Amino acid sequence: MRSKYIPVYCRRKDKRFSFSVFKVCLFFALISFMGSVFWVVQSTFAFFKISSLEKEEDKLIQEKTSLEEKLFKADSLNNVVSVSHYRGFTSMVNFVYLSNEKPVAKLP
Repeated sequence: MRSKYIPVYCRRKDKRFSFSVFKVCLFFALISFMGSVFWVVQSTFAFFKISSLEKEEDKLIQEKTSLEEKLFKADSLNNVVSVSHYRGFTSMVNFVYLSNEKPVAKLP
């Protein structure tokens, strides 16, 4: 008579079922843990790569700024004048003005 009042999950014949449920739950917990570890590792590597790309971007921005400054200095008129004097060009002494052609001789 007492076996009638014992819950179903505690009976001897159902222990295999509860043990297999435990195995399934343990399997899913293990898979979940492995997935979370994999996600943490992947996100860490992604953040490291993003950090290195940001550092490279900053370095390239500084290089661009320095190249723009060099270009601006090379384009300035004072620099052009000094380079032209260094290379042998001098200032103009005689000015020559050009205009449209004037006819010299006309045919009848």
